[in-house]
Amino acid sequence: MKTIRYSKNTPKLAKDKQLFENTEWFNIQGLLNAGFVEMAPLQDIRNNTKVDKHLSLVFMLNGAVHHHIHGSKSVVSYQPNRVYLSYSHDTIYGTDFFPANYCYNIILLQFRPDELLEIFNERSLNSYRANMQFSSPNFCIWRLTLTPVLKDIAQRLLAARRSSDALSLLNIQRLSLNALWLTLEQLKYSSSTDGEPMRSNLTGRDRKNVINAQLFIHEHFQTHLIIKDIAKVIGVSESKLNRDFKKMFNIGIHRYIINYRLQQVTKLLNESTLTISDIAIRCGFTCAGHLSRRFVEVFGVTPHAYRCN
Repeated sequence: MKTIRYSKNTPKLAKDKQLFENTEWFNIQGLLNAGFVEMAPLQDIRNNTKVDKHLSLVFMLNGAVHHHIHGSKSVVSYQPNRVYLSYSHDTIYGTDFFPANYCYNIILLQFRPDELLEIFNERSLNSYRANMQFSSPNFCIWRLTLTPVLKDIAQRLLAARRSSDALSLLNIQRLSLNALWLTLEQLKYSSSTDGEPMRSNLTGRDRKNVINAQLFIHEHFQTHLIIKDIAKVIGVSESKLNRDFKKMFNIGIHRYIINYRLQQVTKLLNESTLTISDIAIRCGFTCAGHLSRRFVEVFGVTPHAYRCN
């Protein structure tokens, strides 16, 4: 059996429970705990958990885990090929259930600096509403896609953990922070295209105008959209529409149009055999090169690489 390396800051449960018999934990300069779980249990495992204030990423490469949050009726299912982001300002108690006969391959990244928790203030939580699996005043969990870029980071993390020298630990820290940044970018992108308005102090008429502008974008995203023309159709000035749209959706109209088009692009990449050039034209981009530049900005890979993965 592989030798298990524990640091003095390894979570206590990791040392005591069967669940983590085949887990390696790395503590990096007090900033990050990185755990790598590999096991194939022959019996179901139930594990009571106590998690302090945290900001964490869970890469579910293989296996399926169900987490019951004590004090609520909610059960969050962690599915393979997904990334789960969670944060809490308080201690959270729960129970993990690991069904037998799975080959589990999971990466746990627990970020320690308190300042990172400030990413999730009241305003940002209102913005990051998409993909939310569980929410309470002090605890939230989001489920996101394990994109090709995040898959690549996961593989690099698995390779880096083979050594515990200073350079490898620095590499684990770099990759982990990069994964966190990309996950937050994906969360912002998803939240900007899910169509759910934020709370705002707009009047009823202003809200109606913004919703009409949003519907107009959804119906005409394949065409050459000009914000001035959208405002004219809605019957307001360009500056007012821009201002009210951002108040309601926390994103400008121009960026919303790009993100909505990219959302349609991903659907066609997954569900059709159209060429990249055809997809670009159908989704309102001038050419394949224009689409690729915008796609890389958000997803970190080209449309072709996204489709291949």
